[in-house]
Amino acid sequence: TALVHRRVFSYAEYELRLASRGEPLMGSLTRENGRRERGADDTLRRDRGANVQPQSLRSLASPISGLVDRSLCSEFQLLSTLVDMAWEGPGSSTASSSQGIVRLFVSTAPCISCIWALRQFQLLLPWARIEVANGEESYLFST
Repeated sequence: TALVHRRVFSYAEYELRLASRGEPLMGSLTRENGRRERGADDTLRRDRGANVQPQSLRSLASPISGLVDRSLCSEFQLLSTLVDMAWEGPGSSTASSSQGIVRLFVSTAPCISCIWALRQFQLLLPWARIEVANGEESYLFST
């Protein structure tokens, strides 16, 4: 059988109030699977004088499709960017007085590697609430 490439899009709105920063991190991000957009984020961080850290989340290789680079999943890239942003400042990600919310929409159901990325996000930023929705149900009912 031939491999089928399905375009997956992720969109998130976030508001992270970090204890070590006066102003909250607020905004929105979009990512598409298969397209690495890390360069733009790295440039933004360098412009703000921050050190660029290596990717903070780890993708999970699937035994079913081990040849697929799951770090290219849109959800994975988006969550990695958010974690990196939260970890930029000293003590910002671990402060108990930090709080935040991330609302993530994915155009299809996430793969197991992206479920693992969501869990890593929870472990790294336990003070941030994350809400996830996907368009799989609306996709199924629209055909």
